[in-house]
Amino acid sequence: MGNPSGKRLLLVDDDERVTHALRRALERRGTEVVQAQNAREALEKLDGVAAVVTNWALATGPTGVWLLERVMVERPKITRVLYSGHDVPHLERLIDLGVVDAFLPKPLSSREITACAFDARSGTYARLDSVAPVFDAVIPHGSKRAEPR
Repeated sequence: MGNPSGKRLLLVDDDERVTHALRRALERRGTEVVQAQNAREALEKLDGVAAVVTNWALATGPTGVWLLERVMVERPKITRVLYSGHDVPHLERLIDLGVVDAFLPKPLSSREITACAFDARSGTYARLDSVAPVFDAVIPHGSKRAEPR
């Protein structure tokens, strides 16, 4: 059971098209993906995951931030990645408080997700210049920045 690479993440989004496409791309990159459509369902699927990657705005129930707050308290060793196509209120504060380990603006790619989900806690991240559109992940204040890969 599990992935020999140890890369297992929980992907939380209410848009099945998004989760299906991201899951396929992530699995091609060697990442095992568990899916949930809302924050409450996600809390039941935390066992064995190294990272939770969630959309900020979920159609039903609590937000992705609510989920990451619970994960921070209940499973602090799990990396917490938030993504959104909108401005997230108080994002810098959420990062400073450790609720969010990394943030990705939409549109997403599997490369950005894996870099954030599995490198954010190391205090480094890679700017992914080879992926269009190019954007950086936001990492907590004071973190070291890795050179582009």
